[in-house]
Amino acid sequence: MSNEILLGLRDRSLTPKEAYKELYPKQKTQMLRRAHFVKIRIRIPDDKAANRLMRIIFLLPAPLFFVKFFLRFMKDDQESLPLSKKEIYELISYRGIKIQVKTTSGENISIKTF
Repeated sequence: MSNEILLGLRDRSLTPKEAYKELYPKQKTQMLRRAHFVKIRIRIPDDKAANRLMRIIFLLPAPLFFVKFFLRFMKDDQESLPLSKKEIYELISYRGIKIQVKTTSGENISIKTF
């Protein structure tokens, strides 16, 4: 197909703009859907009582506006986090995002948006 376009360009049956449009069609950008809920899961090793408490607290998905409200109280200048507050805010705004946090002390935190 590209050979035919290049031959048409050589024979001057196609203009350079037309040939470029045929060789490189415009790609559609996929629209990301907004998230409405966040499911949080926290696992603490060697502590069954704390795990059960966390499962009960985070049993149901939380509406995203609650999470964004609590994110406002987070400090911006935390050196221990690789992401800024603004990046986290944008990241959880879209559907289908999965964040896995594994700490050195063994806790696992899973965040899913839908």
